[in-house]
Amino acid sequence: MEKTEKTIFDSLEIPSEDAGNVKVKAVQAAKSAKSRERFEWIEIEQPKQFTKRFKTEGKAVKSKRCPRCGWLDQASVNECFRCGYDFETNEMHLDFFKKENIELPPIEIKVDMSFQNLFSQKQYNTIDEYTLRLEAEKINLISGFDRLISVNDANITHYDYQINTALESLRRMRGQVLLADEVGLGKTIEAGLIAKELIERNLAKNILILTPASLVGQWQDEMLVKFGEHFTIPEKPDHWREPRIIASIDLAKRNEAANIVLSREFDLLIVDEAHRLKHRGTIGFKFVNKIKKKYVLLLTATPVHNDLTELYSLITILKPGLFGTIRSFKRKFMMKEDPRLPNNEDQLKHILNEVMIRNRRDKVGISLPPRRAAVYYLELSETERELYNEVTNYVREEFRKETSFEVHILSLITLQREVCSSPQATRHTLQNFLKRSYPEKTKEKLLYFVRLCESIPMSRKSKATIEILKKFPDKTIIFVEFIDTMKQLKMELEREGFSVELFHGGLAGTQARKEAIEQFRTKKQILISTQAGGEGLNLQFCRQIINYDLPWNPMRVEQRIGRVHRLGQEQEVFVFNLSVQETIEARILELLNNKIRMFELVIGELDMILGDVETDKTFEQQLIDIFLRSATDDDMKKQFEHFGDELAHVRKHYDKVRENAEILSDIVDV
Repeated sequence: MEKTEKTIFDSLEIPSEDAGNVKVKAVQAAKSAKSRERFEWIEIEQPKQFTKRFKTEGKAVKSKRCPRCGWLDQASVNECFRCGYDFETNEMHLDFFKKENIELPPIEIKVDMSFQNLFSQKQYNTIDEYTLRLEAEKINLISGFDRLISVNDANITHYDYQINTALESLRRMRGQVLLADEVGLGKTIEAGLIAKELIERNLAKNILILTPASLVGQWQDEMLVKFGEHFTIPEKPDHWREPRIIASIDLAKRNEAANIVLSREFDLLIVDEAHRLKHRGTIGFKFVNKIKKKYVLLLTATPVHNDLTELYSLITILKPGLFGTIRSFKRKFMMKEDPRLPNNEDQLKHILNEVMIRNRRDKVGISLPPRRAAVYYLELSETERELYNEVTNYVREEFRKETSFEVHILSLITLQREVCSSPQATRHTLQNFLKRSYPEKTKEKLLYFVRLCESIPMSRKSKATIEILKKFPDKTIIFVEFIDTMKQLKMELEREGFSVELFHGGLAGTQARKEAIEQFRTKKQILISTQAGGEGLNLQFCRQIINYDLPWNPMRVEQRIGRVHRLGQEQEVFVFNLSVQETIEARILELLNNKIRMFELVIGELDMILGDVETDKTFEQQLIDIFLRSATDDDMKKQFEHFGDELAHVRKHYDKVRENAEILSDIVDV
């Protein structure tokens, strides 16, 4: 009988969740007696179970109809939402006619309600039917915002609290609202619903959406795919005159663009990550505050970072003068001992309830199953270590020779990432290098690297992946960075008896991608995917992720996790990370795991943390700079430690911001 080799996993136990504790009790590690290899569970705070905040039953409210346009609204409003009719001053005119015994003809509004059967339809056979639906909706507008007419036209999965938020924003807050939901509850969906509703009711034609630069493309995609509305991303001066614009705040506030924007009148302004406008003295705040707008939505999960004056700044953009002067606001609503805490809490709550909505997980019924993460620390074989060290030294030497040759630098960075991935991916790029006109001595070195690649039958990463899959035999998605790694891993897994499907950007068309996902869902145990599978896919039927390769952009790691650990997931989720010790990937994972502690974060929080790092460069660009400018491994280690200290400081600040958000939640909680 063939003997089976013992592995770390033979003595490993999965940590159980204590019903009275929201954290895994301990970081459990399994170690190999032969080497420094070990497998560690990461301590992660678990989400609580929640109850719903909003009830779907409607409340009876007094209403009145606008005598000019017929709009039905709450009795307490002073101005018609649609036409601007002033109920107070126009009533005075009516009193005059009564005193003079002048009889005005009664206002009669006749509505044929036979069109109601059209509202249940989502698709139409002819353009005439669709046009008829639009006309029916126009007639039905007379009922005001008692329901959203745009929901059926949006390609979204929505929740009760999102519908209620959109209705509250339009009906009670008059389209001027601070949307401050906790991270991950869908503020973008709520803003999109409000925008779509105003568009379909013909109340918003000129719309400006301002976001951080990193989110511009995402907003454009979501508005088009989910709400069917096209927005222009300005690339030329004339683009700033388009009716619907999505742009970064930094670009919009520049002189030429700002002059055009400030000369226009917008029906709707949406500002994402609005907490960046918290300081009234900044150019960004002054610019946004000057924009002429009728309706305005400010989106942020953390309106207060340091003290309540930041909340004052945001409300000033929404409704100038609502809180009076900053001096009176401080005197009336801020405690001297702690400027984060409110005085006159009931009065502040009453005012905020008129302009702010904050949904929380523990109130709206949104819960996710527990998520566990682990790191498998690996040692390279002697040949793999030689390959890694030799290629790394070569990349550094070449960089010092040709620092001005940008294309060459990019290919060197790719080679460095490939040597962390697999011998097969490394060999592919080395063979391309051999086609260049290098000196004979350099070519000999490259050929030696190729022979090293070919002498490695199976990488340590592949062996570790097989070990994990045998210990945790559930449906699993494995993320890799390179096609050659993907092909090699597929062959090795199938040799071990696993059924494998591939997903990558080279699949021909949408149908091929759908078929690959369907094969994985119904027939295959393993899906090996490049980053193409980390974006836009819903894989809730899968519960395990293996980060075989670690991308240098941590947002992509979060995107991967978000494909599986999302609404609709019913099982506990496991995230396994492979970390080959004494490589640049291991140092990156050290930053993510120990400094940022990203595996504790809710999806969406990582971007908020990285956004506070004071630099114009992305996380990935900073890693590249550290690597290329490090003469030795010791030098690189010191630079990584310095960068890690900066990230730890930012994470500590975010913890404080999150604490401040909880204080604010207590104020506005219903």
